Order: sequence, then C-alpha cells, then structure tokens
Amino acid sequence: LREATGGRANIAFISGLEEQNAQNQKIQGFRDGLAQWPGMEVICVEYSQMDSVQAAQTTQTLLKAYPEINVFVGITAPDLEGIIKTIEQRLNHDAYHLIGFDDSTTTISGIRGGVVMAAIVEEPFTMGQQAMLQLKLSMEGTSVTRWTQTDLFVVQKDTLAEYDKW
Repeated sequence: LREATGGRANIAFISGLEEQNAQNQKIQGFRDGLAQWPGMEVICVEYSQMDSVQAAQTTQTLLKAYPEINVFVGITAPDLEGIIKTIEQRLNHDAYHLIGFDDSTTTISGIRGGVVMAAIVEEPFTMGQQAMLQLKLSMEGTSVTRWTQTDLFVVQKDTLAEYDKW
C-alpha cells in the first residue's frame, strides 16, 4: 500500500459491526502497522451493519465528505463488495486503492479485474480444525491453548495463481 500510494494515503475503513471484536482488532492491527509511516493517515472508520448496499452508500457519502480519500479498506466481504460497486462506477476508479479481508467471489473478481489491490484471506479450514481440537482437549479435561495462530494469504494480482492452488 505504501509503495502503491507513494507513501501518501488517506484511508477510510468500512467495517460491518462496531461491537464486533474481531473486526475492531483488524482495524487496530492495520492502524498499528501504519504508525511507522507518517504519510499514511486514517481519515475515518464507518460501519455498514454487514450490508453491502449500506457499505456502497457509506462509500458514496465518504467520497463527498472527504475527497482526499484514496484508500478504502473493507473489513468484511460485504463491506468490500459495497466499496467495489461504488468505486467501479467512477471514471477515475484507478485513483483508488481497495483492500479487503476474505475471499468472496466479488473480491477475487475485483483483484482479477484490477479494481481491488489486495485481500487478506484467513485459513478457515485450519481455524475450524484447531477449534475442534481445542474443544476436544477441553472436554477431556486437558488444558487448552489460549491462542492458536493460523495461516493467512495475501491475494494480489501477482499471487492469484498461487492462491488458486491454495
């Protein structure tokens, strides 16, 4: 993102639910990562209620209120889908950098078409597998791991072939 924007980004987050801890942690992690680059500024965080239509409307509102925004981050698949719908309609859609989480068909199509810069994809199979293992251990009275790290994959145009194999 830093390279793509020349180190100057005005970022808007659109997230599903304000009270969703996992979504808030993604935003905070992104903010923490940006802290090392002073030219990368978070302008706002808005919420879509997990609705792509609401995310599209929010994107339109933000573009009017903050014309300096050049990066949108969709925290859930519906958020990014709404952002994509709005940005694709703009004549200067290539002036925006879109990033999302998850690998909905809309997100992957957006990457293939060059509208979406990247998506961070979690490893749901391993997450489910580890959850069941920890649940089994807990039911057996064995101490469980409090945190288990799972893989993630950064899908970009140049990693699509590898993603397709993954």
